[in-house]
Amino acid sequence: MRKRIVIGLVAVAVIFAVALILTRPKEGSLEWHKAKYFDAQGHGGMIAVLDFLGQMVGKAPMTTVRDEDEMAQEKFHERALIKMGYLEEHLVTVSNQPAGTVMMAACTAAAAAGFVGREYTRFGLVGTNTIRLVTLTNDAAARLSRWEQLIRKADVPPGGK
Repeated sequence: MRKRIVIGLVAVAVIFAVALILTRPKEGSLEWHKAKYFDAQGHGGMIAVLDFLGQMVGKAPMTTVRDEDEMAQEKFHERALIKMGYLEEHLVTVSNQPAGTVMMAACTAAAAAGFVGREYTRFGLVGTNTIRLVTLTNDAAARLSRWEQLIRKADVPPGGK
């Protein structure tokens, strides 16, 4: 009786292991790049936003520093996802204030509006006057439009000078 139970449990374990191996995404596929890309980000976009805002006011980052290889892997998978159409990239040029200041103000306004954390949008600085937004392709136009409006509004200093 016990022998049959042990054989049954071993059979279930083998079937489970085979199922895991067979359902794993193939290297180079959209699902594989998605998994690797989001794994490479660690804690997610909200921590990055908080880190960026904290660093702008002189606080130490909350997250651990990633090495160049980890950042290169993330960038590799991000480029692949953009090429495959899963992510969309958009560049916004600012001219009235430094891009870092504009991005911080836009993030603060987004948090006040309540849409940071409920959607996937990553951003960064390119050069001295360009903000790079990367977001999911589905409904990207609406998401990018909201961010671009916040960035444009933040680029114009109070008083419109």
